[in-house]
Amino acid sequence: MRNLYVTQLLKHIERFKKYPLPARKRGIEGRVKVSFSLSEGGIISGLQVTGGHALLNKATQRALERALPLPSADVAVEWPIQISFYLKYALSM
Repeated sequence: MRNLYVTQLLKHIERFKKYPLPARKRGIEGRVKVSFSLSEGGIISGLQVTGGHALLNKATQRALERALPLPSADVAVEWPIQISFYLKYALSM
């Protein structure tokens, strides 16, 4: 059940991800690790955005801000839940 909700969250956040133009122009690619705790009320705490280039990290933070409020769980979830995932930024070949 939890995995189903996390998948739903990832799809939601991914819709708000924008590849920064300066990163595209410089050929910057990579993955950004995102971790946070999510309460039942949709409040994010302990947000960590790491591992990518500074431009990609900032773009990821903006995506999360635009994605708020996060969708509520349609399945039973034990709150709070720890969320951890990677957002990938790759240029098409």
